[in-house]
Amino acid sequence: NRFPLSPLPSTPRDFNASATIVRQDSRSGASIDSPRFSIRRRTEDIVRRSQEIVSDDISASSRLSGYFYIFTAYCVLLVSSIKEEFNRIDDPTPVENVPQLTNWKMRCVVFGSATYVGLMSAIILMHFDTFACPSLWRAIFKNESKFEGALLSVLVILSTFLLYVSTCTAGLGGFAGGKYNVYFSSWVGCIAACHTLNLWLVESGTTSLGDMLEKHRRTSKNWAGTLLFSFITLASLLDAFTEVDGVRSLTETSILIMLICSSVSCLSCISAILMNVWCGDPQPNCCTLSYIWSRIEGLLLLILGGFWSWVVFELTGINGLANGPSNSYFGVWGSFYFSISTFGVWLKD
Repeated sequence: NRFPLSPLPSTPRDFNASATIVRQDSRSGASIDSPRFSIRRRTEDIVRRSQEIVSDDISASSRLSGYFYIFTAYCVLLVSSIKEEFNRIDDPTPVENVPQLTNWKMRCVVFGSATYVGLMSAIILMHFDTFACPSLWRAIFKNESKFEGALLSVLVILSTFLLYVSTCTAGLGGFAGGKYNVYFSSWVGCIAACHTLNLWLVESGTTSLGDMLEKHRRTSKNWAGTLLFSFITLASLLDAFTEVDGVRSLTETSILIMLICSSVSCLSCISAILMNVWCGDPQPNCCTLSYIWSRIEGLLLLILGGFWSWVVFELTGINGLANGPSNSYFGVWGSFYFSISTFGVWLKD
């Protein structure tokens, strides 16, 4: 199947003739019409078809691990909430100076986690079903499936609601219940739902929110993290005031400072993200708006980093306002981390 070496063609006609007669594969040196080339071409077709089959196999979907995480988290939440419900029946005596559990929030946690466990069990079984309706499940949970995207969006919304009723002040995982299994399992379930939705966005070719923010300026993604944890801190403080002392808590200086500064932090993050989208990447020309905003952004980050550093040292201690595992505690630490990391990214830019 190999042709002997011959002198180079001297004319264009001879070159075309030799190219027509001696067509060789550039990688193996075999002729296109040779049996070895035909075998390799058939092998490549088999590999390509097998890859298509694997891509259609929903049991190998990367989102399946996310469903397993959601299932495990809400199993823990369901068992812990049922145990606490039986304990309340056996000993209904309230504890003094501690916020009391709200009945409707307890029921939401029990029935919501049970719904999640049943739904995740059904979804996991659908991914491995080969007898009942495999073609239907493949159509629903394949890559770029709009139905799965809508389902994951609903799961994120419901898990966020369960997170609130579980970890608020009068919730089972908040100060009233103090059940850390409930607290962490509700957070893990919500994060797993958000992560699974993000996997669907990436694999369906849709631009995620983080990529959209980072496209304008690298600090935008970190600003969004600071905004998230600042909002968690603010929401947890407002929830504590409405459930415990109300407006009377505003007479304490530390609480008033935390409320004002967390609100200012949220507004600063929103303004910074909008300015990053509007101005784009910083320009070397000192007369442009982008250059001026980059300097203002650095000063703002320095102030926020200093404030959250003070909050961490002063208000997260033994007798501090944000003490122990709670939304306000992790909100403060998350705001501190993202404000410092955002300042580091700004320095690199």
